[in-house]
Amino acid sequence: MSLKCKFKLGELFCGPGGMAIAAHTTEPVAGPNGDFSIQHTWGVDFSKPAIETFKANLGEDNGIHMDAQKFVKEGLTSERKINALAFGFPCNSFSAAGEQEGLKSAKFGSLYKCGVAVLDAYSPQWFVAENVSGIRACDAGKQFRKILDSFAHAGKYGYDVTAHLYKFESYGVPQMRHRYVIVGIRHDIAKRYKLKFRVPAPVCGPGRCNFVTVREALATVTNQTEWGGEITRQSEDVVWRLRFTPPGENAWKLDEIAEYDDVQLMEYLRKNLPWFHERIAPLGSVEKIREKIEAVRLHCTKARMSMIYRRLDPNFPSYTITGSGGGGTHVYHWEEDRALTNEERAALQTFPKDFVFKGSKEEVRKQIGMAVPTMGAKVVFKAILNTFAGNDYPFIEDDTDIFIEPATDQDYKEVKDMPTNRAHISEKTLKVLFARSQNLCAFPNCQEEIVDSTTGVVYGEVCHIEGVEMGSARHNPNLDKEAVNSEANLVLLCHKHHKLVDTLPQQYDVGWLKEIKHRHEIQGVVEISPAQAQSARLMLAEMAEAIPLRTYNNSQHFEAADNAIQNITINRINGRGKKSVPSVPPTGTIGCDPAKRSYVNHLYNRLINFKSKIPKYNATKAASIVARNVSKLFGATWTNIPLSRYDGIVAYLQAEIDKTPIGRKNSAKGIKNYSSYDEFMQKI
Repeated sequence: MSLKCKFKLGELFCGPGGMAIAAHTTEPVAGPNGDFSIQHTWGVDFSKPAIETFKANLGEDNGIHMDAQKFVKEGLTSERKINALAFGFPCNSFSAAGEQEGLKSAKFGSLYKCGVAVLDAYSPQWFVAENVSGIRACDAGKQFRKILDSFAHAGKYGYDVTAHLYKFESYGVPQMRHRYVIVGIRHDIAKRYKLKFRVPAPVCGPGRCNFVTVREALATVTNQTEWGGEITRQSEDVVWRLRFTPPGENAWKLDEIAEYDDVQLMEYLRKNLPWFHERIAPLGSVEKIREKIEAVRLHCTKARMSMIYRRLDPNFPSYTITGSGGGGTHVYHWEEDRALTNEERAALQTFPKDFVFKGSKEEVRKQIGMAVPTMGAKVVFKAILNTFAGNDYPFIEDDTDIFIEPATDQDYKEVKDMPTNRAHISEKTLKVLFARSQNLCAFPNCQEEIVDSTTGVVYGEVCHIEGVEMGSARHNPNLDKEAVNSEANLVLLCHKHHKLVDTLPQQYDVGWLKEIKHRHEIQGVVEISPAQAQSARLMLAEMAEAIPLRTYNNSQHFEAADNAIQNITINRINGRGKKSVPSVPPTGTIGCDPAKRSYVNHLYNRLINFKSKIPKYNATKAASIVARNVSKLFGATWTNIPLSRYDGIVAYLQAEIDKTPIGRKNSAKGIKNYSSYDEFMQKI
């Protein structure tokens, strides 16, 4: 067996050629094992316009217009033999914007098997598959596991499979597009040459290069192409709806500002709409402005999607470009009152400037939205070439996503028969932990938040003071399965300190952990706001995603499951990989003063609680609005606001609480909306 230096790549569900053009333009790599490159050989797709686009950019002989299921039955000839495969199997049955039927979907659920059929026929040396982030949510991850298992055991030799949720904005794509990318290295090759695919390290984000913004990505777009330069004509209602929508906001903002009093409304419009004097002020009086807002807001009582008539924020990457959807889903310019052109959408998907699309306007929109971002695909292809070449490259060192090797029947019998005392951590238990911890790591003098109060990102982890699994830190085999996940045996820590206490269990023993838990939680609160409850649920959702399946040479391999239990990592940021821990609040900020931090947190959560009771709101939306407004007014998240502005943030939060519908009713009845600082400190 020898490694081939030029990989002949075939592709199923190729679409217009996002992955193909990425493979075609990925530069060859030289290393200790030889020179490696990719030659795209053929692509198959059922869409005729997509194949016409594919042929126009990658050659007439490379595109095959055929249903993939028919192709794997009739088209896998010796002339088309390949040694590498790519396939972005259709996401309709897994996407939040699709059917969400998973493998049960008669039309889309089994299409991943087309990829398995090619692996069985040709046993290529590697493969890449792609799908939406929602694929892991179906049936608590069991369907995803089934798909990955079928890949791991495909072909003559099986594959070492690595699945990772890539956040493509972290790799230079000007779009927040999150997709699972599955890479398989043929098992016999990986074993013989000691190859292991590593998830390439992100290059953009905190502590790295800045994200590529929408403004930067569209700066050179001319809208002069025949296929993508046409600007969609918007109805008058849509134009006015957009005029009342600030950059980065969506149509539901109109429902919020409609509740403002006249002074608040005009102040908000002047401050947040750069075009106020040019486009809004000519309406005249505030009454006329209110009439127009009322006429064009959507009055929707059903589920609300965040992308509906959402303007881009020019200073951030775009939200996800989609290939389908009706009114309000076309992605809207941050300043002009219109949807993006197809040429602009293609730029956000990082297609080369000389790429040409074929088909009608809507067909081109579909092709662009369904494609894999070219720049993101190139990152993966380059990492594969470096893996085979034997080169080192920056990668995520502490990866907690899924890795599977082909297994024998005996392996699965051992897993099935493995004894366990694991039990479920209840939502009630986690809520109590969360409230008592005040959303902070329990390690002495650590100020890290467990769940980011602004973004909702889960940074923290549940640490077991005593464990029941063999090999766990502070192992106690006599602990029963009810006690192991009881509140008394659990403490919330940031990733850094969780890893520290479990790495040095002799130094950080059971007694020490119980003491710091007691000291940390003694000043906690029992009252749980809707926002805190939502944060606890976010934590549970993260915990439900992965549990150790089995171990090879002391490295853990993960499978999705309903319960996640003992000492598992629940941090999922920077592409679900390297554990980034948020920075400690700077000296001299509210986050560094325990008493003032607790009081501001009390007001902050009270405001979210009251806002969440507004019709058509919920805790998540209320938390998002409050966080955004605080950041805009004070230039930072509340924990990072300087202590010199403590009185200002307190006055602001109190005034906002008083202005809510519940706040006004309480005031009219003589009921206090919140405790004073002194009253609050006496309570805790």
